[in-house]
Amino acid sequence: GVLGAEEGAFADDIPQTFTTELGYYTGLQPATPQQGNRRVTYKFD
Repeated sequence: GVLGAEEGAFADDIPQTFTTELGYYTGLQPATPQQGNRRVTYKFD
């Protein structure tokens, strides 16, 4: 849900299933590992 919303525009070519699992790691690594981790932890918190 949270990841799907952020990766929504980026997951145009990738299916939702991959976006939730692979997109989580693949999306945060190339973009910004530190910022991505903070955002995910903050949202989960």
